[in-house]
Amino acid sequence: MLGYTPSYLPDDPGGSEVTLHWMLRQLRENGHEPRVLIDRDAAADHVVDDIAVVTSDSRRVAALQFDWADVVLAQLGTRNRAIRLAASRRRPLAFYTQLGNTPRHAMFGNPEVNLFNSEFTLAQYPWVGDGIVFHPPVDIDDYRVERGDAITLVNLSALKGGELFWELARLLPDRPFLAVRGWGAQIVPHDVPANVTLIERTPDIRSVYAKTRVLLVPSVYESYGRVGLEAACSGIPTIAHPNAGLREALGDAAIWADRGDVGAWVAALRALDDPATFESMSARARARVEALDPAAEFAQVESALVRAVEAAR
Repeated sequence: MLGYTPSYLPDDPGGSEVTLHWMLRQLRENGHEPRVLIDRDAAADHVVDDIAVVTSDSRRVAALQFDWADVVLAQLGTRNRAIRLAASRRRPLAFYTQLGNTPRHAMFGNPEVNLFNSEFTLAQYPWVGDGIVFHPPVDIDDYRVERGDAITLVNLSALKGGELFWELARLLPDRPFLAVRGWGAQIVPHDVPANVTLIERTPDIRSVYAKTRVLLVPSVYESYGRVGLEAACSGIPTIAHPNAGLREALGDAAIWADRGDVGAWVAALRALDDPATFESMSARARARVEALDPAAEFAQVESALVRAVEAAR
């Protein structure tokens, strides 16, 4: 079983990488032999949780890894190359789609197994009739910490709500804020307010949650709201923009506020000053993440991978 991805742990601990690693660990526990190929020259070959990770953008190396595998699970920007390699090496391919709105004409090829990270994402590809939804799993023990006192935003890009974050910090100078840099162009003022701690992107997301009392997720788009569920492991409430992916993940375990209504976010933060309100939302968050069991969904994924291997023999 080969995981094929442009980035992976430990250097790139994003939601996509963590989810792929969870699946490969589970496959190993179920008796399969997983391996990872990072589709670029990154760090040296290494091992993560006893899973070998090969890093190379060489077509020859990729072909050798595909020859080794009985099935390939690819994600992110590897799709076109994965489909070509799988066809040339006669290996079945599963592709895990985690972003929506890709035009049909840009979706090169047809993998044997089509996986999606949410019902919301799957619905954006109506021509895929056999899609399987596997929501990104969150292991509570991996994220539980003693929470801190900051109001936190992870990723300061425009799409993630960077402008709103700085406006809230300006309007609430008596509150501590935590700004975590992320991917892409980041919105950071020349003079960072005194009540804001600005830190670089970190592979240790637990250290972020350990400083956090309330998580902000004012994203204009999310295919799924994994970050809110990670925070929920420590009973950290989330205030979020009501887009479909976040709603699918968080349900009634978030306070919903339109990202264009700054006053609604200020009001939500002030509402959480009330101990009873905070504890109620904290309990909802914990209950939400505790209720999510990936076992049944993953059983479908594993069965589909096994069927693809058997059909290819």
